[in-house]
Amino acid sequence: MAAAFYAALLAATAVIAWAAGVDLGEVIFLSSRGLAIGVIAVAPMLPLYFVAGSLRELVIRVLGGALSRLNLPQLGLLAVLAGVTEECLFRGVLQAWWGRMHPLAGLIGANLVFGLLHAVTPLYFVVATALGFYLSAVADMDESRNLLAPIVTHTLYDFLGFVVIAREFRRRTRNAPDLPFADSDADSGPPLV
Repeated sequence: MAAAFYAALLAATAVIAWAAGVDLGEVIFLSSRGLAIGVIAVAPMLPLYFVAGSLRELVIRVLGGALSRLNLPQLGLLAVLAGVTEECLFRGVLQAWWGRMHPLAGLIGANLVFGLLHAVTPLYFVVATALGFYLSAVADMDESRNLLAPIVTHTLYDFLGFVVIAREFRRRTRNAPDLPFADSDADSGPPLV
């Protein structure tokens, strides 16, 4: 289900890019520096898994059942789809398009929409919006704007999060199958970040 969602979103992103006259090919290119930046940039995000207890519990409850049914390659594919699609849409198309009015309009607008579309709670909105601003900064850390870096960062962050969520859900359901979320059949929908 999530793969179909991201395939549709990627197609919509391509249409929006075409209509807005945004050429993603200008801002996505293979570079060892962009790849390294993307890998390194995930490190400051990792503490969120441990310090945001209430958010973690929410994500385990909402996505745990669906993610726990996936194996590692499937979790990896889902993370790649989320990273590529969301970075192309928010940092690639919307930020560039709205940035034509003013660079801050693109930066603020794209990341507020990113936060709103991930907002399961007000706190999650704040966290997702802040992560969006961070990913925008990561895009500009290479010699020229390169979405490869935030795509890699977003993908690694989601993959690690998906693994943590799936394992924790499996552990809890194995140890206490009568918990309210133990038999959750919630379909994953789009991942939260």
